[in-house]
Amino acid sequence: MHRILFVLILIGYAKLLTGQPYHKILEIVLERNTIGKEYTFYKTDKEYGKLEYFVKYIGTLTTKKGNYKIVTQTLISGISHHATNFIYVFNNQNKRVGYYHVVLVDELPIKINKGYLFFYSTEKKVLEKVFCGDGLPVQLYGRTMTR
Repeated sequence: MHRILFVLILIGYAKLLTGQPYHKILEIVLERNTIGKEYTFYKTDKEYGKLEYFVKYIGTLTTKKGNYKIVTQTLISGISHHATNFIYVFNNQNKRVGYYHVVLVDELPIKINKGYLFFYSTEKKVLEKVFCGDGLPVQLYGRTMTR
């Protein structure tokens, strides 16, 4: 029963998002505060057609410069199903600090542990990690953080 209610609530949220900016989707996921759960949202756009958002809050990254909430997003758009990937960084008040626009889904972190962001390389079939304990990296996979 709770699961059905939750799905209906998400469908309601998705309907509310039609014509709304993408940041509303991120706000919903941050409000849920559920680490590791991927949420899917659908939206129709006149220019791009059907848009599918896959959004996941992966946790809080603790650094010497502060604590940051990390949210990943994959946007699938258009007939070609073009994928666009982002790593969003928020402060403890859920205000966006910046984001990394990455190319591959392998460049999206899958978890956080003790100051490290973990990534799974499907090509190498290995778990890779990036240390962030001293602060947010200026670049991830050659992509500079946009503030």
